[in-house]
Amino acid sequence: MEAKDYIARLNEINSEKLALLDELFLFSKSQRDAILSGRLDELETLITEKQHRMDAIDRLDEKFVVYAERLKKMLSISSFQSLADYGFPGTRELKELVEKIHQRLSEIKAMDDENTALVKKELHATKEQINHSNAFKRVSNAYYPEAKDIPSHYFDTKK
Repeated sequence: MEAKDYIARLNEINSEKLALLDELFLFSKSQRDAILSGRLDELETLITEKQHRMDAIDRLDEKFVVYAERLKKMLSISSFQSLADYGFPGTRELKELVEKIHQRLSEIKAMDDENTALVKKELHATKEQINHSNAFKRVSNAYYPEAKDIPSHYFDTKK
């Protein structure tokens, strides 16, 4: 393979990754909507689907590393910063795709941080409700203890 072929392949991989990251962002939005509307049962499905996309991204990242290392070795460069000096077609596209990927990752992280905060808030509210309910049960049991059905051995109940 020539250097331009490696760059083309890296661009393909990054394009696929960006598409998957767009899907991840939509899943993060859906998670936020589900949390805000109290549909917490949908979260498990959304998280599972999101994990499938992240696994696919991991596989793309592995491919990217292989092609990137081969290209760096072929050109005897240590980073892609010096790739622009060679003037290969697709290098600008590669740089733009990497920037878009970093931007999308930042957006996803911000959305996921917000979702985590919302879930923690919901969890805290649920804990408070459980504690309040348990306290109410203790108070209720203190004032109205349950009558225990202890049989009396000294009274004859026969007629």
